Amino acid sequence: MRSSVHRNLVKTGRLDASWGRFYDKVFENRQRGDYLELVQFDLEQVHEIIQLASGFVSQMNQMLHS
Repeated sequence: MRSSVHRNLVKTGRLDASWGRFYDKVFENRQRGDYLELVQFDLEQVHEIIQLASGFVSQMNQMLHS
């Protein structure tokens, strides 16, 4: 999925590169949370990611409906 986002959306210009970097960051955090022991995330960072995720979802919705 990660490579598909970059290959099909970012590299084609359909999705801004900043959203590709955001997706990478969220993907890496998910990997850490799922596969490393005793991972803790900073509350401030979690709030920031949640806010950005809303924008990412909006971008995806716009892309799907255009």
